[in-house]
Amino acid sequence: NVDQHASAKGDGNPRERLRARVLALFRLNYAYPYFHQLIVDEIANMHVPAARRLLQNLSDTGLKSYGDIIDDGAQDGTLRRVDNAFLFIAIIGMTHFFTTGANVVKTTIGKREYNDALAEQYGDFICDLLLNGLHAKP
Repeated sequence: NVDQHASAKGDGNPRERLRARVLALFRLNYAYPYFHQLIVDEIANMHVPAARRLLQNLSDTGLKSYGDIIDDGAQDGTLRRVDNAFLFIAIIGMTHFFTTGANVVKTTIGKREYNDALAEQYGDFICDLLLNGLHAKP
């Protein structure tokens, strides 16, 4: 469970909670590359009320978790307010493509080896990108 893993790793600081949550989702995707594709193909495209409720529950849980982190960060001045839905979607995309787009990733990274160490570097990169953006560091 992403929520349990993320809360176990975060120290209460909103930035650390966001980092822990993103890394937990990335590691889930890395271990099970087609997790989100399964949700899209098998649940999101079903026209069954139970499937719709499950998808809504998954989305609501993710949105609430990110919203709580962003709200806490905005309150203590460590994070800025953003559209929680866009954040949710962007994080899924960044965590998902590294494994499902492995052939593109392997071509893009050149001679670097595609392995667990590279995955950890990528996880750290997306967390840094989310938390610090692309602005020049002082």
